[in-house]
Amino acid sequence: MSRNLLIFREVEKEFNLIGNEKTTVSKANKTIQKMEYMNYKKWILF
Repeated sequence: MSRNLLIFREVEKEFNLIGNEKTTVSKANKTIQKMEYMNYKKWILF
């Protein structure tokens, strides 16, 4: 029983890592979009 629990914990960790990677990627994409938008505004202003 405890062995199955350990395996389950490991799987859960993997899923959490995957989930964290996804949120990190989406945050990075938002940051990139923001930077591109700022550059775009700069080009219009100058």
